[in-house]
Amino acid sequence: MTLRRRAARIFAPALVLTASSFAPAAADGGDGPGRTASQAVTWTCTGEPCPWGERTSGHAAVWPEGAVSSRYGYTTSAAVYLPDDVAEGATITVLEGSAGVWAGRLDSPHRSLAGLSAGDSFTVGDLPAGEVLSLQNDDAAFAYTFTPAGGTPPDPDPTPTPSPTPTATPDPDPDPDPDPDPGAASASVTWSCTGDPCPWGASTSGNAVAWPETSGAITSRHGYTTSEAVYLPAASADGDTLAVVTGTATLFAGTPTGPHRSIARLSAGEQHTVTGLPPDQVLSVQNDDAPFTYVHTPGDVPPPDPEPTPTPTPTVPADAVVLESTLALWHCDAHATCADDGWSPWVGGAVAWPEWAAHATNAREGSNSRTVRDLDGEIIHPYMGSWADGCRIQVLEGDVLVIEWRRGTDTWRPTHLSPGDVHTIELTGDEDGAMIETPDTPTTFKVALTDCTPQPVS
Repeated sequence: MTLRRRAARIFAPALVLTASSFAPAAADGGDGPGRTASQAVTWTCTGEPCPWGERTSGHAAVWPEGAVSSRYGYTTSAAVYLPDDVAEGATITVLEGSAGVWAGRLDSPHRSLAGLSAGDSFTVGDLPAGEVLSLQNDDAAFAYTFTPAGGTPPDPDPTPTPSPTPTATPDPDPDPDPDPDPGAASASVTWSCTGDPCPWGASTSGNAVAWPETSGAITSRHGYTTSEAVYLPAASADGDTLAVVTGTATLFAGTPTGPHRSIARLSAGEQHTVTGLPPDQVLSVQNDDAPFTYVHTPGDVPPPDPEPTPTPTPTVPADAVVLESTLALWHCDAHATCADDGWSPWVGGAVAWPEWAAHATNAREGSNSRTVRDLDGEIIHPYMGSWADGCRIQVLEGDVLVIEWRRGTDTWRPTHLSPGDVHTIELTGDEDGAMIETPDTPTTFKVALTDCTPQPVS
């Protein structure tokens, strides 16, 4: 499933607003009371951890001054996150296009509340305290109305004034070509948690291409099982062309256990030919918010070499120690506060050290204070002491995030590494620790460490 701006560890304080502050403003052009057009919004990295890169963009409902415009280290070009006390009981109606309604805390995955097409309405109910709501479509603009609790939503489909039927003029030179391919319809797909780590909750849903059984497509990713086979292996996808006939869709690629990237966003009439996917990756074609139709044309790709040339193994220093990450959950230490606010554990992976050489907690304040446990519930110790200074890290497999910091603080220096990268930890100023972890993804990695001898910590 796409991440859709759903996972991070930065919390922005909620704002106290009133429903009257959010009376919908009519769009320019006098199209009707309460009618509002979505805006093109940019998410710009201004902090940490920025899991979607330096910048990403999409279309969203923009709320009046006072709504939240920061999340996951990003600052949005307009305020798109509506606090729960204003959203509760409100009715959202999509007038044109389509959009998804999303909700969650500012530091945890957001869940889909509804996918709305033109004429559909949704009334917000039972949002937990501290959550925010957004109305988005990554790919296309839409128009909507927002009616606060107690108001009367406008009629999304008033009876139009009939237009006179024109007299048809015979085409003197009719087109002999047959009608164009109407395309296949996307499938309504459910992602159900059947394993670990399930970062998007017990289940989520969307619209996607369901590949035929003969394609070798798979139905599992990140602990979820999909109701249709939506992940097409690179060997089958390479050379294929996807054309969108109606609606919009995004092509995503990545490994079944790692983050997926957008390789193309297609509107009606556009197409993309898939080339150069790494052999361990899969392809999916999705729209979280609305169905679409498409034409899939297989490419003329020769079968893979039965004995492919192996990828050369990086040269590892003779004195290096090779370690693999441990999948883990960062559990909240402020149990009462976290339970009241609906916080969930952070999910990721890290190098686990001996108990005497590293810390199991981050020693931060309040609900940011966390203890790290593996997926079996056993405490692990990923927070290195000052002995980390000078540790040389060579990435052999997977993506790695190195954190250099002063224990207990809310700021750190992150360094993102890919396979083949090398980084040496150099603590500066009052920094007294480090951690080797995943970049906020429930994935695994392998590293070779040199000059990295654990020492006792207090």
